[in-house]
Amino acid sequence: MLVWVGKQPLARVPVFPAQLLETFTPQPLHNNETQTILENALYHGDNKEVLAHLLANGLRGQVRLIYIDPPFDSGADYVRQVRLRGEKNRDRLTAAAYSLGEQVQYTDIWANDNYLQFMYERLPLMRELLAEDGTLWLHCDHRKTHHLRMLLEEVFGPDNYLNTIAWRSQVARGAKVNAFYFPNSTHSIEIFAKDRSAPPVWHGLKKQIILSEDAAARHYLRDEYGFFRTSDPGTYSFDRLKSLHEQGRLYAPYGGAVLIDEERQAVYPSQGGSLGVKYYLTPREDGTYITEQAIDNLWDDIPGLGTTPNEDVGYPTQKTEALLERIISVSTNPGDLVLDCFMGSGTTLAVAQKLGRRWIGCDMNRGSIQTVSRRLQTILQAQPAPEEQSSRHTFAVYRVNGYDLGKDSPPTGLAQAAAIGLAAETIGIRRTTDDSFFEGRLGNRLVKFANFARPLAADDLTALVETLAVRPAERRDVVIVCLGQEVAVADWLAEWNQQRSARGSGLHQIEIIDLRNDARYAHFFLHQPAQARVEIARVPAELQQITVRVLDFISPTVIERLQQQQTNGRTLISDWRMMVESITIDPAYDGQVLRAVLADAPVKRTALVRGDYTLRAPLAPTTVAVKVTDMLGEEVLVTQQV
Repeated sequence: MLVWVGKQPLARVPVFPAQLLETFTPQPLHNNETQTILENALYHGDNKEVLAHLLANGLRGQVRLIYIDPPFDSGADYVRQVRLRGEKNRDRLTAAAYSLGEQVQYTDIWANDNYLQFMYERLPLMRELLAEDGTLWLHCDHRKTHHLRMLLEEVFGPDNYLNTIAWRSQVARGAKVNAFYFPNSTHSIEIFAKDRSAPPVWHGLKKQIILSEDAAARHYLRDEYGFFRTSDPGTYSFDRLKSLHEQGRLYAPYGGAVLIDEERQAVYPSQGGSLGVKYYLTPREDGTYITEQAIDNLWDDIPGLGTTPNEDVGYPTQKTEALLERIISVSTNPGDLVLDCFMGSGTTLAVAQKLGRRWIGCDMNRGSIQTVSRRLQTILQAQPAPEEQSSRHTFAVYRVNGYDLGKDSPPTGLAQAAAIGLAAETIGIRRTTDDSFFEGRLGNRLVKFANFARPLAADDLTALVETLAVRPAERRDVVIVCLGQEVAVADWLAEWNQQRSARGSGLHQIEIIDLRNDARYAHFFLHQPAQARVEIARVPAELQQITVRVLDFISPTVIERLQQQQTNGRTLISDWRMMVESITIDPAYDGQVLRAVLADAPVKRTALVRGDYTLRAPLAPTTVAVKVTDMLGEEVLVTQQV
């Protein structure tokens, strides 16, 4: 049992309802039925609460495979470089002119033992979701693999440990080759069964290896029939060995012969040593040879993302599809349910969809939800449509526990989480997850983000002081970030800071950064929402068809970010599509849930959205909704009745 400061077993998790936000069904006619399935779904929220929701809604014991690639406790912020779409030199823009800078996707910075507690609270929920013959695969690296293995043994039981995969995720190059005491080029994948006696689903795999004639000569024996390797005959019967001998497939070492003793019913080599069975390489027309090799727990035949073409979706820590294809293939059957509650870029779900498995994904990062949605939309549109409506050819997006994605959230039109992220980037705050109250650091000062939906109040400051009072060892000053403040706040703050200075300690000085009124930031946070000009009409010759044309789009936030990255001159954007990440269309919008049937999200970063679409719609009057998402993730919804 692993012990740490503040260890607390998971006793209770509140169950929150899941709010349906969107569905995607790429079929000619719009299906306006309510989506009630829990599978083939993306959940936006804290995965502990999502896992509890799934348990409370009938999925206990239903998941065949859980693959997770959780934070590694790497001590780093993971960012993606955001760029405009289109050719790099289009309109004579330099590469720098295309850059929108970095966008933090998630923070992997923990203090003390918070990381262990975080993982410890989630593993029991995953175990309860697993089927009796299911398995959990936990992907980690050298930093915490020893701790995570002990946590898994405590939760699943040491008898349910199956294996540890060592995956060569990269080859040391550049500065890494000079790493002190060898470069780290492998990840670990810990595999545990729900119940090893069940037994867990297992499909053994072999890999094919192609060898040149020179390589075959170096590593294999040769006779008149070709190159071969030998294997111990094991428990083969006397008759089976005689049959193999007649086929010329028995090998006697030291140049000896194979002897048959009918009376003793024994087969043995004349010069001593061990008898072997010959397994020949398969020759190919080009002069090379094929052999099969068992796959063991050292996976050095699957390259990392950097050497895999056309897979990179621009999300940090993305894993390759080949890795997940092997994991899903060996541990599930077609139609089984796969869960990834740290889904990130969505590789697990993308591969599960391609292999005919059902899937559930979860992440609390809005950027992950958007990235995975686009990725799955592209896959579903490329797959043949089933003859009948099938949950495997659609997916839903849910929200758990109040992550407000609504376009009408006051005061800026941005959700609180998105606004905090934007504020942190603007001010230079380092986001952290190691504190239940403070959410970041500015230099050595603690940072607290106020509720952006209302002005900062004196009660908020009182709550902060109460938190500091129960932390006598905490000596750092505090920064509060808000959007507006009540009149009483200024007097409260002046008196507090004066008292701290008068006592001589100067501890816990408080500074307020008011993004609405501070001259350094107010111009940035007077958020101007993106706008789209869209033309929607019925096709005169075919009234069940509509045309959707996006005529123009402008994102002031993108323009602002471009100008921040520039050191000389202004950026000229001749084509609005350079600012657009994706477009989705719902031809029968009910005003609540966007049920899209068409998505335009080019995989290549140099490609542009089309902007001009023809699709089917109900014959009766209907509301068409068009969602345009810019390169920074801001969404605009345009609706029109036709």
